Amino acid sequence: PFQPTEVTLFLTNQCNLRCTYCYASAGGPHAQTMPSAIAESAILTAINNAVFTGASEVRLGFHGGGEPTLQWTLLTRMTLLCRHEAEKRGIKANISLATNGVLSPHQVEWIVENTDGANVSFDGLRHVQDAQRPRLNGSGSFESVSHCLKTLSARGFPHGIRCTVMQTNVDHLEEIADFVFREYRCAHLHFEPVSLCGRCSTNTGLEPAPEAFVSNFRRAKAYGEAAGMTVAFSAVRPTTLTEHFCTGETGAFCVTPNGHVSSCYEVTDEGD
Repeated sequence: PFQPTEVTLFLTNQCNLRCTYCYASAGGPHAQTMPSAIAESAILTAINNAVFTGASEVRLGFHGGGEPTLQWTLLTRMTLLCRHEAEKRGIKANISLATNGVLSPHQVEWIVENTDGANVSFDGLRHVQDAQRPRLNGSGSFESVSHCLKTLSARGFPHGIRCTVMQTNVDHLEEIADFVFREYRCAHLHFEPVSLCGRCSTNTGLEPAPEAFVSNFRRAKAYGEAAGMTVAFSAVRPTTLTEHFCTGETGAFCVTPNGHVSSCYEVTDEGD
């Protein structure tokens, strides 16, 4: 039976950035926000499954086609609800989020104090970040994300950086690895080639050449090994023996803003 003890909530399809390659075309005209009743029901489902199956932990994640922290009140309420309801049942709650890092100092502090980990989307070098991940008005986002990362690092908060690789930055992966390690003491850096879907579905020529990605990734990974930083790519898992690549066929429990259940972190809407 399908009895997941981990739930991922896609709180909204809206975003405060307009990344050139967004797989979900976040910030489109048809805004969707998850009702609190759906979020609460999904969390309680995972907690009750943990009780029934004897699991010691329930996991809650905030992700989605949009920026989850834009629904700040809902995010904070559901975080506290999950901790409270899990604690009542003697279960540990592990709570994390994916974010673009464009946050206020108050939001960063709250995340540090109330969650267990974060994955920050960040393309590393200032000129690349500002060009590929601009704000709604076209201005750069580097300064805001940099401040977020420095705070997370200074507080010793578990986090990683996820960098999208395009033709524009494929030859700078080792430079990016060096920069984020020196500036933010990054412990985990994840590179992923751009996916030609969503906002960049018709922009052929953006994806890096496979040979260029492989050779530059190897150099960045070697740098990481020497520095004590994990440098990862989802297709390189030599220590893992598995019959599947992702959660799509393993029963992930993701909930879209309008209450549908998805088994994929990148399938956030019926049109995907």
